[in-house]
Amino acid sequence: MTTKQTNNRRATSADSTVNVLDILRYLLFYWKWYLLAILVFLGYFYYEYSKAPYIYQQQMSVAIKNPSLEQISMNVSRSARATPRINVTNEILQFKSVELLQRVVDKLNINVSYSIQDKLRRVELYKISPINVKFYNATNRSMDFSVKLVDSKTALVTVQVDAKQKKAFRVPFNQKVLIGNIAMQVSLSPSYNETWNDQVIFVRRVPINVAANMFAGGLQVSQTETNSSIINFSLQDVSPFRANDILNELVREYNANSIEDKTLTATNTEQFIKERLEVIEEELGNVEQLLEQEQVMNGGEDIGSTGERHITQSVQYEDATKAITTQMRLIEMVRQYLSDSRKANDLLPSNIGLEDANIVSQINLYNSTLLKRNRLMEGGNEQNPTVIELTNTLAEMKQGIVESINNTYSTLAFRRNDANVQGAIARGLAQQAPKKQRQMLSIERQQKVKEDLYIFLLNRREENALAKVAAEDNARLIDPPTLNTAPIAPVLVKKLLMGVLCGIFFPSAVLLLILMLDTRVRTRKDIEDVLDVPFLAEIPYSGGRDNGEDVIAIDKTSNDPLSEAFRILRTQLGNQLRVITFTSFASGAGKTFTSMNVAASFVHLGKKVVVVDLDLRKGTLSAGLNLSGRKGAAHYLLSDMYTLNDVLAKNVLIQGLDVVPFGTVAPNPVELLLSNRLETLIAELKKHYDHIIVDNVPLGIVADATIINRVVDATIFIVRAGKLDKRQLPQIQRFYDENKLNNLHIILNGLKPNGQGYGYGYGYGYGYGYGYGGYAKEKKKWWKFW
Repeated sequence: MTTKQTNNRRATSADSTVNVLDILRYLLFYWKWYLLAILVFLGYFYYEYSKAPYIYQQQMSVAIKNPSLEQISMNVSRSARATPRINVTNEILQFKSVELLQRVVDKLNINVSYSIQDKLRRVELYKISPINVKFYNATNRSMDFSVKLVDSKTALVTVQVDAKQKKAFRVPFNQKVLIGNIAMQVSLSPSYNETWNDQVIFVRRVPINVAANMFAGGLQVSQTETNSSIINFSLQDVSPFRANDILNELVREYNANSIEDKTLTATNTEQFIKERLEVIEEELGNVEQLLEQEQVMNGGEDIGSTGERHITQSVQYEDATKAITTQMRLIEMVRQYLSDSRKANDLLPSNIGLEDANIVSQINLYNSTLLKRNRLMEGGNEQNPTVIELTNTLAEMKQGIVESINNTYSTLAFRRNDANVQGAIARGLAQQAPKKQRQMLSIERQQKVKEDLYIFLLNRREENALAKVAAEDNARLIDPPTLNTAPIAPVLVKKLLMGVLCGIFFPSAVLLLILMLDTRVRTRKDIEDVLDVPFLAEIPYSGGRDNGEDVIAIDKTSNDPLSEAFRILRTQLGNQLRVITFTSFASGAGKTFTSMNVAASFVHLGKKVVVVDLDLRKGTLSAGLNLSGRKGAAHYLLSDMYTLNDVLAKNVLIQGLDVVPFGTVAPNPVELLLSNRLETLIAELKKHYDHIIVDNVPLGIVADATIINRVVDATIFIVRAGKLDKRQLPQIQRFYDENKLNNLHIILNGLKPNGQGYGYGYGYGYGYGYGYGGYAKEKKKWWKFW
């Protein structure tokens, strides 16, 4: 298996071992951050709850009667069979129209609101306000100011002059005053009493259309079922009393509009009948005058009984002709009305006596649609898509009425012609009837037609007047709004729950983001998932002592986690490895600290140990032990005049631990390390010591580490937790695979007890669950709890 395949296998294994419990353990480590975040968000949402005004909801149900004029239409046209259907959608649109709400706002004067400050929350007063403010010249302006009641005679009105300045005016009650350029009058309401004195009342005035839009936002109107004529209303407002009044007034204004529409239709019909009566009355007078003249001239001559039977048949056909002619005259009247351009936008007469049920139904539907279109056009809404659609529909409906009238007229003409033919035959059989008698019959027939039409229109005029007076409401309250004083919002439990959820979500998001973006080696798992290099031990974080403070951090009798870690490391190294060197990728990994404490651990076991500082460039270990300036390894390697005793420092820091300092900064450290004197030095040390610990330079920066490799038994690569990038780990694997470093092992140094050490559950990242608590219980300052 190649190195690339091995790394891919490790990566796959690593991904499969990460589970929910690991992530949960990582997140729970930062429980103090969660606690802090929850407390902060709970405070914020409680503040939001405390200042948010209470919202109340009022409901009612309304049954829609027939919104058209079907009752009037059916009285006029007794042959009508179909009742116009109710379009509940159109009625809902009327209820939600801003124009209707503007009437309600104007009627209730609720574009002016009064409120007081109750702690952080504003409370709407509505009808219990102790004052009323009347505005004279602020129709299209919004105003916000406060009124403080001084006594029963005066108040202090404070207005915002500009962005930074307020100005107070002392205003007497019931007098018109000018504040700025706004004329107003402040008066006391019946709710006033002395307890209101010194109370600040906030007054807000907005234009009526703005207030209507505000209330429209809280109004919900819906149909209970698809084919039902019952509508449910729901209104949310900061005042339950105001919401209750708005719903009641909304139905009253809607009914007032519907009655107005019906009355307008009846008025147009009345005018049409009046005009027709004037024309027919004049024609009837002319016919009666002609009949009178003929009767005088003929003296009432009796033609005889010979043609009575045929005359009777002729009369029957004449009666049929009269009925048909009456209908044709009515249709002709409607046709003239439709062709009159001055009345193109007027309602069509609907109760003039047409017998054709189809034409009557079409006229009624046209009038109902025209009324709705005109109602929606009020307020300059000509470009409203609904208005445009209704206008197109009206044009199509009028064209359909014209076509129906033409078809009906043609049919009646055909029937009348047929009746005339049959009557002519009957009259031909009565040839013995005098010519003047036939003339009399013709005149009498004309008289009868006009007389019947005149009487018919008189009856329709009376019925139309009765319908005009008896116009009914379109809407009927089923469930009137009942006052509900329990607020529906804000809900404290929901606010607090939102605070808890936010307190959990945001820290989790930040911590998980940090975890996903973190590419540093944090745990033993991060190393073992990628490398085949033998892992020796985990060294806990020493609190800064690996940076020069107390280089020897362990003692023989201590059982803290740090001491136990070095004992584990010592056991892993065993007694067979005599020359051990420590290296890393960069400085700061803890090589010097680890070298000294491993040496001290062997000394505690009774071994003879020497530490050799072969960092000929900086001598970090020697500087930390205050051995700089003494003869050391550089001198020994430079000349054979120096012996081991010349460069050896005895019992450094603890009894039994010797040190060979670096000596001096060498100008040619690579050449010195390549010389045979290095092998001589190590051979001399092996004669006197059980273990030789070599403090080395970082690997990869200079060639020193690989040069020294020829004299060591094992190389310990130190990875500093939180410092090494995971992308550098494959380079360590290459060193191991290519055997560039003798007996390469790896340790993890500086492991901190933090939440990112998930994966194995070693307590604080080391010790295999031994449970040593002394190190973990280090007391911290309260302000450093995180």
